[in-house]
Parts: sequence; C-alpha cells; structure tokens
Amino acid sequence: MPMLHSVEETILRWLFKQMTGASQDAEQVRRYPLTWTVLHHAILKIPPQALGRILADRKFTAILRQTLEDIYKSLRQSSTRADGVSTTDTETQTKKRKRSSGIPSDIDQLRTQEGCMKTAVEIFGALPGLLAYGDRSVEAGSPEKKVGVEHIRSLFSSSTEETREITSKLLWICDGALSGLENGISQEQEHWVGILSTLWNLHLHSKEDTYEFARHLYPPICSIIAKLKGLGVSSPLPGSQATKDLWLRQLEQFLGAQFIRPARQRFTIDGSVEILKAALAITASKPSASCNVMWDVAARTPRDPTDTTSKLEHASWAQNVFAALLGVLESAEEANRNGGVAQLLETALTTGSVPNTATLREVCKAHALQAGHTDWRLLAKIVKCDSDVFLTDDTVLGNLLDVITDSDWAPDLADYIVIKVIIPLLDAYTRARDVSGFVKQWFKRLTSASQTSKHLDQTAWFDVRIRQHLANILQSALSDTQLSRLLDWLDSEAQSDGALLVVLDGICAGITQEEYIRSVDSRIFTMALQGKTHKSLPSELAALRWRIAGYLASWENSDEICRLWDEVKPSLTGVLKVSPLPDTETLEAFKCSCELLLASHPEGKYEGELTKSVCSFLERLMSALSSGNTILSLERYMEFIFRELPRLADVSTPNRDALSGLIVALFSRIRAEPEADIQTDLRFRKILQILQTNPAVEDEESVIDALISQPLDAITKAETQCGWTQPRSLSDIWTLLDFPIEALTRGRRKRIMSSWKTWKSDIAAQASLNPTYADAVLRLLKMEFEDLVYIASNMTQNDSGRLSLVEKLIDVTLNAGIDLAKTTRKLRKMVEHSLSKFAGEAKSQAVVQGDGKLLQLQVTLSAVGCLCNNLPGKSIELQSEVVAQLEAVAKSYASEGRDVGWKLRKFLVTNYRDAYDVPSVIIWLEEPVDIRAEDSVYEFVEAFVKANDQAANARLLNELVQGGNLISGSTSGLLAVKQVIEQQEQNTLSTNGNGETIDTAAIHGRLAPLLIQTITTRHFNHLSAILLLLLDKHSSSTTQFGIELTLNSVIDVCSPRGPKLQEARAAGQVYDRCYQLVAAIIKRHRRRLEGHFPILLATLQAMLRVLLADPNSPQAHRHPHAKPRHPPWLSSRLQARHAARFARLLTLICEPSAASVARSSTAAAAKAKAPQLDSATDAAKRAAGQDMFLVLETYIRLQLEADVPRDVRKALEAGVYSVLNVTPRGCRRVLNESLDANGRALFRQMYADYKKFGRWSGV
Repeated sequence: MPMLHSVEETILRWLFKQMTGASQDAEQVRRYPLTWTVLHHAILKIPPQALGRILADRKFTAILRQTLEDIYKSLRQSSTRADGVSTTDTETQTKKRKRSSGIPSDIDQLRTQEGCMKTAVEIFGALPGLLAYGDRSVEAGSPEKKVGVEHIRSLFSSSTEETREITSKLLWICDGALSGLENGISQEQEHWVGILSTLWNLHLHSKEDTYEFARHLYPPICSIIAKLKGLGVSSPLPGSQATKDLWLRQLEQFLGAQFIRPARQRFTIDGSVEILKAALAITASKPSASCNVMWDVAARTPRDPTDTTSKLEHASWAQNVFAALLGVLESAEEANRNGGVAQLLETALTTGSVPNTATLREVCKAHALQAGHTDWRLLAKIVKCDSDVFLTDDTVLGNLLDVITDSDWAPDLADYIVIKVIIPLLDAYTRARDVSGFVKQWFKRLTSASQTSKHLDQTAWFDVRIRQHLANILQSALSDTQLSRLLDWLDSEAQSDGALLVVLDGICAGITQEEYIRSVDSRIFTMALQGKTHKSLPSELAALRWRIAGYLASWENSDEICRLWDEVKPSLTGVLKVSPLPDTETLEAFKCSCELLLASHPEGKYEGELTKSVCSFLERLMSALSSGNTILSLERYMEFIFRELPRLADVSTPNRDALSGLIVALFSRIRAEPEADIQTDLRFRKILQILQTNPAVEDEESVIDALISQPLDAITKAETQCGWTQPRSLSDIWTLLDFPIEALTRGRRKRIMSSWKTWKSDIAAQASLNPTYADAVLRLLKMEFEDLVYIASNMTQNDSGRLSLVEKLIDVTLNAGIDLAKTTRKLRKMVEHSLSKFAGEAKSQAVVQGDGKLLQLQVTLSAVGCLCNNLPGKSIELQSEVVAQLEAVAKSYASEGRDVGWKLRKFLVTNYRDAYDVPSVIIWLEEPVDIRAEDSVYEFVEAFVKANDQAANARLLNELVQGGNLISGSTSGLLAVKQVIEQQEQNTLSTNGNGETIDTAAIHGRLAPLLIQTITTRHFNHLSAILLLLLDKHSSSTTQFGIELTLNSVIDVCSPRGPKLQEARAAGQVYDRCYQLVAAIIKRHRRRLEGHFPILLATLQAMLRVLLADPNSPQAHRHPHAKPRHPPWLSSRLQARHAARFARLLTLICEPSAASVARSSTAAAAKAKAPQLDSATDAAKRAAGQDMFLVLETYIRLQLEADVPRDVRKALEAGVYSVLNVTPRGCRRVLNESLDANGRALFRQMYADYKKFGRWSGV
C-alpha cells in the first residue's frame, strides 16, 4: 500500500519558504531548533523522488549554508565577547542560562552560544537521515527511487563551493561544541564527524581539492585536534572521553585521506610540499599546535617497510615535511618553539620518521644548545632519535659535554641528564663499537671537573648509574685486548687520582670472566693502589679505592693477596680505627677487609691478622650503636655484616667463636631496640631477616641456637609473669616466625607449647584486644585438640578469621574413635536444623551478611561433606521451601564472589540431583566467577559429574562446547569442561546405553581454534590446560588432525592474529602455555610427527620470533597503520626463562628419550616385522637432523634484525648445540649458503663456540 505524504510535502515546502531570505523572521525560523526537528521527520516520510524535487526547487543547500553561516558568525561574536566580559557578567550569564531550560524562541536567545548549540544539535540530527536516505529506501526493482536518491546526492555535488562552505562551517561548529555544550560532547555527538566526511565525499572532486582543503577545512580540523590532544589548553575539556577519542581518530583519518595523502602523491611527482606550507601559513597564529597536528598525521603515511624504495621515499617525504615545520616554528616564542620541536621528535620516534642527522644537528645548535641556555628535554629527544648528531661531530659533542661538566645542576635535573642524555650516549657508543671512546671522553670530563674548584663527587659524571651501566656492557662490548689498551691510555693520561678511581670502579664492577681478570688485574693494582695514599680525596672518592681493592681481593689467589694486603694495610687500618662510621669510605674499607679475609682462607699468611682487624672494627661498631636512630643511620653496615660475615664465621677457624659472638651480639642489640612506629619496626625486622635466612647460618646449629634462644627465652622463661604479653612480646614472636621452619626443632616447639598452656588465659585476653597479636600467636603455635577446644569456646561471635581452626576441630573430632553410626545420625539432625534455621533467617533478609552466620554456614557445609563421604546413599532431608531459599542465597553469595555460594550449590546438586538438571547447571555456569572462587566451582562440577550418569555428563559437555560462550564471560564453563573430561575413560568414544556420546577427538577439534579468540589470560590458561589434558591423558584418542590443529593454533597465537590479551603478565603466561602444548605433542605423539615436520618447524619458528621480539623497540612502532609484526599479547619482552623453555623444545626433538620413541618404534616394528639395525633413538635424531637446521637459520636471521639480550642467548645455547649435534655436514653447508655475509659470520662464531663448548668430547 503506497504511503501518503502530501501533508509532509506541504509542510516541507512551507518551512523552506519561511526559511528563505535575509529578513530577521527568516533567520529566526532557520535558527529555531524545532524547525530542523520537523524537517527531519518530514524527510523520512517523503519518497526520494519527490523529496529530491522539493529540495532542489526550494534550494535546500543554500538554506543550509546560510543557517550554518549565521551560527558561525554568532559563535565568533560570542567568543570575542567572552574574552572581554567581566567575571560578574559571566556569573550573571551563567545563572540566566541555568534558569532557561526550554527551547529558546526569541531571536536574541537563538543568537547566544547556547541557542546556536541547540540549533546545531538538531541540524546534525536531521542530516544523517537525508544523507543515508538512499541506503534505507532503495529496493531492487525500484528505478524511481534510485533516480530520487541520485537527485538528492546531486544537491551536494552540483556546487563544490556550497559543499565546501557547508563542511567548513560544520567543522567550526564542532570546534565550538567542545566548549560550547554545557557538559561537553557526549555519545549524542559521536556521528558528527562522520557526517562531515560523508558530505565532503559527495562533492565533485578536482585537482584543486587539496588547496581548497588547506584554505577552508584544515584550520578548523587543526583547532579541534589540538583541543582534543590538549595542545595549548590549560584545563581538560569536559565531555565523554570515548566520544573525544572517536572524534580524534576520525578527524585524523579524514585529514590523512583528504589532505596529507594527496600532498604526499604530489610530493612524489614534483618534490614540493607547498600545499602543506599554505595550510601552515593560514594557522600561523598557533604554530606549535598546527605543526604537531600536521606532523602526527604526515609521519604516519603508509609505506611498505620491506620495500627499500618505499622506505627511501618516506624518508625523503618526512625530511621535507619536518624542515617545513621547523621553518614555521621559528616564528613561535622560545618556550613554545622548543616544546613544539621536542613533541615533533617524540612523534618521529613513535612513527619511525626520524629526520636526517644534518637536520637534527641544526636543531641541536639552534634550539637545544643555545648560548646561556640548554634545553635538556630537547637534547634527550635528539640523542634518542639519532646519536650520530654527536658522535660524528666533535664540536657539537664537545659543547654538550662541556655544558654537563661546567654547570651545577639541581638533583632532579642531574638525574634527568644522567638517565636521558649520558647513559643513552654510552649506549650509542656501544652500538658504534666504540665504548673506549666514551670512557675516554668520560675520563677527560672527570679530569676537567677535578681541576676546577668544583667537587668531583658533586658532578653529574660521578653518578653511580653511569658506572653500573658501563659494568653491564663492558665484557660484551670490549675484548680483553681492547680493555688492556684502554687501561694503557688511562694510565698515560691520568692527571687526577679521583677521575681515575671513578673510571676504574666502573671497569672493575664489570669484570667477571677469568680471561679479563688475568689480563688486567696487575695493571689495575698498579694504577689504583701501588704507592698511592689518596689522602687528599674526599670521602666519596677515597671510598672508591677500597671498593677497587675489594674487587682485586675477590679476583686474586692466596699468594697475591699478600702483596695486596702489604700495600693497603697502613691506610686501611687507619681508616677502620679513626674514620667516622657514617662515611662511605669507612664502609668500603670494612667491606675490603672482609674480602681480603675471605680470599686469605684457608691458612693464608695474614688470615689471623685480618680476622683480628675485622673483629676490632665490629667491636667499635657495637659501641657506637647507642640508639635506634644510630642503628638506622648505620643500616648499610648491618645489612652487609648479616649478609657476608656469617661466611667468614664459618670458614675462619682460629677466630670463629669471636666472629660468631660478635654477630650474635649485634643481632641481640638490634632485637632489643624498643618498639617505635610501624615503619621503623619493619626496617629493624628486615635487617634481622637477612641474618635469619642466611644459608651460612642455617647450617651452623651453634649460631642458630645462640640467635633463636634470645626471643625464645624472652617468651618462655618467665616464671612469675607471662612472657607472652610483655611490651616486646609481639616483636619476639615475629622474630621467631622469621627463622626457617627447620630452626623450630621439636624441643623448642615443646617449650613454646608448654609455656602457652601455662599462660593461655592471659594470651587469649591479649589476643582479643589485638588482632595482629592473635595472628602472630596462631602462626607460631602447633596446636593439639584441647587447645582448639579452648580457642573455639572463647571465640567472639564475628571472629570469621578463625574459621580454619574450627574446620580443624571438626576434622579431629570426626576422626575420634566413637560410634560412627550414632554420631552420623546426630550430625545429620544438626545439619538439617542448621540449614533450616539459616534459610528461615535468609527469608526475612535479602542475604545474611553477618560474619557469624556465614561462619556457621561454612561449618555446616563442612559437616555435610563428612556425611556424604561416609554415607553417600542417604541425603539431607529438607523441605522444598528451604531448598528454594538456599538456592536463592547461593546465587546471591556467588554473585558477590564468595566461594560459599558454590559450596552451597554443591550441596544442592549432591543431595537433590533430580531437581537440578543440565540446563539449570549451565545457567549457573554462565554467571561471572571471581578467581578466588574457581576451586569451589571445580568442586561443584565434580560433585555434579559424580552425582549423575554418563548421559547427563555427555549432555553437559556437548552443550558447553557447542554453546559458543566458553571464551567470553565466565570461566566456569571451561572449568566444567576440564572436570568432565578428567572423569572420562581414556578412549576415543565414550558411549552409554541412551546413545549419549563423548567424542574427545571432536571436542579437541572444537576447542583448539578458540585459543586465538580468548579475551582474558584466565580464559587462555584454562583453555590451554584442557587441550593439554586431551593431549596427555587422552593421548590414545588424539587424532592426527587434532595434533596438526593444535600446532596451527600455537602458530596463530604467536602471530599478529593472536589473542588480544592486555594484562600486564599475559606475555609470559601465554608463552609458557604454548611451550607446554608443543612439549606434550613432542613427548607423547612423536609418531604423529613423522612425515609432518614442516608444521612442527613452522611452530618452532613462530615461537622463536615471539621469543626474540622486542615490542617496545622503535622499529616495532614505526608506523601504527602498517601490518603489526608481533602478537597483541606481547606487551613486554620475554625473559631468559622463556628462552630456556624454547631450548628444552629443541632438546626434546634432537635428543629424544627412549620412552618417547619406544611407543612409535613398537608400532613400526609390528608392521615391518623386520629387525632394526640401529636404535629408535638414533633414527629419530637422524630424521630431526634433516630439518632442524631451518630453525637455526631463523635464529641467525632474527639476531641480525634485532638485538638479542645476552642472558637469552645464553639460555638458548643448550638447544642450539643440541640441533648442531644432529645436523649433518651437508645440511650445515646448505645453511651456510642460505645466509648473507653477516649471517655467515654469526654462524661461523656459533659453530666455533659449539666445537669449543657444546660438542661432547668424552672418551
């Protein structure tokens, strides 16, 4: 039936007639919000053919353009007036605006900002219906409607100027809406930017579009994006953050598609960026914001990272755009200019569009290293972008280093300079294979600083983090020969003992390998110690001498220690005797003496003398510990003594008792310190824990006895008063608890229990007043039955924390030797009464919230468990009303995340199995589950499986797997699937009399592809655990299809299509699960891999790429629109422990166990019925050797693409050597020929290391 629309046509024509003209009445109709509301509804009722005719006759686009022009002018005027309006006027306007809640109709009200926004909202509401009319109305076989739709579209394409002006004014209105709407933009405004894009796409395109866009559309877009990003905005914009994010994304896409990409195409043709310069000139009033908006989009233009030509073209484009932006920023104020340039460089780093070295060097000279002013933030960005700016220009590098050396910096700024400038420079020198160059520059600046009036230990170059960073990379960056040459240069250039000590400290800290020690130890001794006293150096610098001596002592053997002791003895003894204890020099001298003593054992020439020196200093330290503040000020001594001296007490036989006695006395002194505030007490406790958990102390019973007897005697030896309730009792109890459990021997436990029984009433009273004290006492005691009775009878009503004690009481009483049948009958009546009473109380309240009631319910359910175990055939008899109420309570508790809700459901399905079928259980399993309640859910499913037959279990499993809800929402479904599978027999098809089947192979096929669709780490872990269960326990029912499907799923998980898991620790957990799945296939299904090695190789290569990938590297973020290279869950780089797991996979393949190949060889032998000339293990190795070299090829190529941490390479060595063990010479030759020159060099070194360390060379 045709729809009547004559009335709507009449209304539409009349409205357009009233809106046409320049009179005030026409303007009022155009501005009136309800006008556009009526237009919107009328447009929807009129067919497109008639509507197009009306819109064209009445010149709708001209009316729309005039309306938007009116609103734009009013917004501009109100913005200008707002700048000059006083606070009082503003408050008055605000109050008036709040009182006017209706739709304004007066022309003056419509011209206000609020009136303009209400009109704009209605216009944006009417336009989508018009622009999308064709999508809703056109039907197949309706040519008239198609003609009408094209007619409507032609309204906006016939006049480019009108469409341009409409789009421009709509953009300015969007800009005004960011601050003009009372509560900011909201979900109602989400579609506004999409309307603009659709309108602009309807106009007739021409060669001049890009210039038109630059002149008319770029300014409002730039203003909106700048506000959305907070550029130049003092306070955040109000409104919906989701809507603001959507606008920002859509506007950047619009700007990129309609302006930046055409400009890039023109640049490819003529090498010009004049279009961009024209747009920048129009927005010159805000150069910093405009440049950042344009650069953020221009730097992200798509390019193919694998195509060299594309990379070069993008580099040239980025270079020219950046140069143009720099020219615009020259007109900005200095503060805004440097901040704008720094933001440009930050974007360049993120997008991989870094300008060339020459440009960055000019930026550094002109903006960062200005005379009298240094912009450290900008300098840090330049260093991070391209360190060659400094490494290839000695003048710029010298200026930078001079500025760092010659100025005094505030602590915060000094930290920033060290972390963001100096250490990145060291990394740059490392990448350039010139660490010696950095050390030389560092040494020169230290020397320069020491020759001025400044204190060397107050400069940025003295920072310990520089030395630590040098130590971390020293042995990997310098060979022993290079290090020896560097020491020769340092010795020849040394003019300042302080500068030399600083550098030598960093070098010594990084030396651990024997070849380095043999090469440099004598030289360092000569340079740092021989014939030098360093008396004129301040304490911080003089301390480095003793630290270096300590390193040397740890390297040397007993004979060379004599030479070292003879050299340092006079100075060292003097420092230990008279230097102030808080000085760093004194601490380092004491550490040095301990290192000398340890190196002198056993039976060293000066062992006794060194022991006396250490003991003398300990006595001096003991005498200085007069108060708690003194102990904390000397905390570094306590930590070192408790960590290192127990080893000396163990090995120093002549003075062992003296050292042990001093250590025990120091422990006693700290333990006896009166209680203060919580933080101070915690610091004292942590100091004592160092000694209590020291392995050297655990093996010395005499030391343990001396230490533990102090708090033990304080608690148990008091005869006339209770030692448990003294002011220091809580500290003594915690001290006892901090000892290893082995220290609490049977005799000591008996002393504790005996004392506790004597004073248990006093202890109970104290525990009721102090929960912390009660917790400590309960942790200490090993209780017997009568002790539990006493505690249970004295518990307060709401004392839910003692639930574990009550459960223990129940276990003890039920296991007593009494009449089981009689006890069971009484217990059943008690349970029925308790549950009925609980249900009655729950009926009057929504949920019983009291802790006492909850405790009672948990105890009752524990009793139910005992009854079910002893009498499985008899259930608890409750009324149907009680059961219904308990079901409601269980639902409430489960929704709150309490595990008691699932325990209650377990009781219901166990005792009333007929009332709860599969559909009701599935409804429960769809509810959200807290991670703390997962164990209870597992027990609930176990109870249901045991209470029902095979048919019900099969229905439950099939409906869960086929329901499609396993990987979203609750994890209960996965827990249930795992539990049902665990209960099944190990065969492919489990069948029952009713025809219900459980096909584990089909379930495997359904679950494996779901790995990449999981949304949380919990879902992924549970799903992979199910697959692991199928592969391991149900290995006989696993098909070839299931094996290959699992391996393909692991490949997908390790690909960019992997699961989008955003948890902080997702990366390690996902990789561990992938390892477990692949390892299970290799160990349990080796036969299935014969002839299918390519898919296994693809899996290993995918896991190796993820293992070595660095998602935080600049290369990983070069272009956000390019195809990602890493899986979404890889938020941080994997560690050495994951590399060890991958190496284990390689060894499982290349070094198979006899058991893993026996299963496959048995089947093969049964078929062949022929004797095997070699073992199955050798055959498996030989087969693996034909393919596994491809994994090595991937490993070598990945090392060339990105830096691989040393600990990861070390962890992979075992697997690499295992592969080389089984790879024949021909395959090694193929591998070598498949690599380029750099790859062959790596392989050559790898093979040399293998021949030296990895190949077995036994007899």
